[in-house]
This record gives sequence, C-alpha cells and structure tokens, in this order.
Amino acid sequence: MKIKIPDWLKKNISIRPRVRHPPSRWERGFGKAIQVLTIFGLVWFALWRVQLHYRITRQFQAIRSAGLPASPQELDRWYAAVPEASNAAIVLTPAFELLRTFLDERPNVFTQANLLDRRTAWSDETSGRIGEYVAMNGEALALAREAVQRPLCRYPVDLTYGMEAELPHLSKLKSLARAAGLRAAIAANEGHQTDWPSDVRLMLQLATTLDHEPTLLSQLVRDAIITIAVKTTERCLNSAAAHGAICGLIEAFGGAVSTNGIRIGLIGERASASPVFRMSRAEAHQRDSLAETESPKIKPPPLAGGGNPLMWVSGFFERDLSFYLSAMETNIGLAALPPPASLVLTNVSEQLRGTASRRGYFFSTITLTAIEKAIVRDAQTRAHIRLVQAALAVECYRVLHHDLPENLADLTPAILAVVPADPFTGGPLRYRRTDNGFVLYSVDRDGLDNGGLQKPLKAKFSDPTNYDLTFTVER
Repeated sequence: MKIKIPDWLKKNISIRPRVRHPPSRWERGFGKAIQVLTIFGLVWFALWRVQLHYRITRQFQAIRSAGLPASPQELDRWYAAVPEASNAAIVLTPAFELLRTFLDERPNVFTQANLLDRRTAWSDETSGRIGEYVAMNGEALALAREAVQRPLCRYPVDLTYGMEAELPHLSKLKSLARAAGLRAAIAANEGHQTDWPSDVRLMLQLATTLDHEPTLLSQLVRDAIITIAVKTTERCLNSAAAHGAICGLIEAFGGAVSTNGIRIGLIGERASASPVFRMSRAEAHQRDSLAETESPKIKPPPLAGGGNPLMWVSGFFERDLSFYLSAMETNIGLAALPPPASLVLTNVSEQLRGTASRRGYFFSTITLTAIEKAIVRDAQTRAHIRLVQAALAVECYRVLHHDLPENLADLTPAILAVVPADPFTGGPLRYRRTDNGFVLYSVDRDGLDNGGLQKPLKAKFSDPTNYDLTFTVER
C-alpha cells in the first residue's frame, strides 16, 4: 500500500544531496601512519617468526650433532638394544610375574613406608606376616638373583610415546627390591650375620639395571631402591653384630654410584617433551576424549609433533619450545657435574622456572618444575651411599680392633682410601660416638650442621625444623 505525502509536507521537505568533504590533512596523515605501522608490524612479526624458526632448527641440530636424541623416536633408538643372552630384563620380566601379595583382608604391613627403618619395631605378628610374604616371593627373588648376573639390561619399553610412555617395570622392580630388603631384615633379626649382606647386594644390582634407562622417573626409582638398601643395611647393623662379610658391601655400594644418571634422565626428558609443544588440535581432542571415557585399554598413537598450523604461525608455543630447549641445555650441562657443584642447578632451575612463568611459557613452567627436586634427590642418594660406606668401614674396624674408631681418619688407608665427603659441602662427613654406638651424618640440602638430628618417622610436612641425613648404629 502506497502512502501519499500531503502537498503541504512536500513543500516543507527539502532533500539535499549529501556532500562528502575531502579528508583533512590530519586525517590523511593519521591514516598513512596507521598503514605504515601495520606494514612495519607485519614485517617485524615475519622477521621475528623466521628468526624463531631458524633458532629452534639450530637448537635441534646442535642436540643431534652432539649425538643426543631430539625426539621420542630418536630416544627409543638411543636406549640401545642389548643381546638377548646378556639382557637381565629377559629374566627379570618373568620374575615380576611371580611377585605375589596377600589376597585376604588382613593389612599388608609390608607396604608401610617406614617398615625397614631401624626405629620401627616389629611385633611377633608383623614378623610372621613379613615372613609369609618373603616366603611366597622366594621364587621371584631366586629368579632375580639369576637375572642380575647378566651384564646388561634393556627393559621392553616403547619410548616413542615420549612423556606418555608406559614404564610398568619400575613399580615391579621396587617391589622386588623391597622383598629382598625384608628378607635381609629377617635374617639379621634371627642373627644370621652372613646371610643378609647378599640380599642387600641383590637390591643394589636391581637398582643398577636402570643405569641407562633415559627417563627421569627411572633414575628417581633407581635412587629410591638404593635408599631402601641403605635403610635395610642400617636396620641390619642395629639388629646383629657385625661380621667380616659386611666389608664386601663397601665396594658394592661404591658400584651403585651413578655419575651420569640425572644427566641421562634429563636428556630423555628433553626428547620426550619436545612433541608436546607441537601437539595438534586433533591430538589434544583425542586425549581429552579418552580421559573422559576413562578407558585405560585404549591408547592413542604417539604425538607426531606436527603442530597446529595457526598456533605454529603465531609462534606462541614455538617460543615456549625454544626457551625449554635452552633451559634444558643449561640443566643437562650442570647435571654432569658432581655435587656440590651440581647443586648450583637447583638455583638455576628455580630461576629458569620463574622466568618461564613470568613470560607465559606454559609447558616450560610445568616440565621444569621437577628438575630441582631431582638434583637434590640425586645428591641425597650420594650422601646415603657415602654414609653407609663409612658406617660399614666403622663396623669393619670394630671387627678388627674390637672397638670403634675415634674419628673417620682412623679408617684410612687400611679400610677406606679416603674419608667420604659430604655431597652438600664437599667437606668430610660428620661422625661422633655415642654411649651405645655411633652416628654418621650429612648436613643435607640446607647446609646447616644440626648435630646429627634425624627426621622423626612421623614428621609433619609443615615441620620447619632443619634435619640432617643420618646413619646410626646402636646395639
């Protein structure tokens, strides 16, 4: 329907054409400035992005030129295969399958964290329960003893999965070592002084099967097994009088010292983490979907490291990757140093992690967090080894002289070539006699001499007290 406009309204309406005024001089200048800045910004971004690309390329080339792996696929090849006849893992794998536990409702006391600590008293019921557990795992321990006679070890793991690689042998190996420790403790409780050292030696041999496994977790489990062996030795020395058989353990613990373990673990971490920075949207979605279904039987393929094209062009995660590679190069270099020099890495790692957090390097912040703890744990393991070596030397001195030495210098050079050094200071370990025995200690990570103050069995996490790493023999 048409609307008719009245004549009187037509007369009062004046339709004027819109006049476009030319832009002012200021407007023209501002527009050109925006264009120039936009072009400059695009050019700068393109140059920055090209430079970042070549920087990462050079970083990967430097890793490979050093003969080190730069991807999970390369890492799997770097963890070299060994001849089957020489491979301890071939025999250890069926030993793992023979491990048994109680199926009834009675508590599994052997899983308690401090069960092997010298201060933990065993009731008759606990001793009986542990005896049953050791007996049911006798066949597994016998097979393990046969396995460690082989000179090499390469566990059947697929490291092409990078940070998602499954390492089921680690928990089994730790359980096997713990069973050996419990058997040693039983032998010492029953006064069999010549029997328990062989089980401690077995524990150390099990730990060394992880010497060349290039994951940080594997090296930490290796350290944990050695620490269990030290605690077992401490308990046994407090339970039974020393015997000449223990002197051979000094060399056995010396053979467990790893001068390259943390470095190997960090090399593996760097190679394993590299595809995470270039995870595609499809790969991320696939993992999220599997996490929601909670189906452990379904395993996604390894990360390809192709990256999300848009994110790759933006350089958001690429700059994160470049920083990570640079930080890990620093960490790996410092990890090759012996303590206390390597402990500088704890400060450096903390600084690098802080820088990553401030600059928004998301993946670097996450992956660098565990490194500081690993370096301290490695130094603590070395301290434990030196403490137990010194304690065994003191006991050997007691067997020979029917008395304790006045100081550690009395042990050299007949029993020890030199007095063991504290990894946290570089100076000698502390030693003092007590009414019933002696205490050896390291000052631990705080560097403070607390007189051999030992951490309580049930110390609270928030406990502010500074403790030492100790080895005490009193009987």
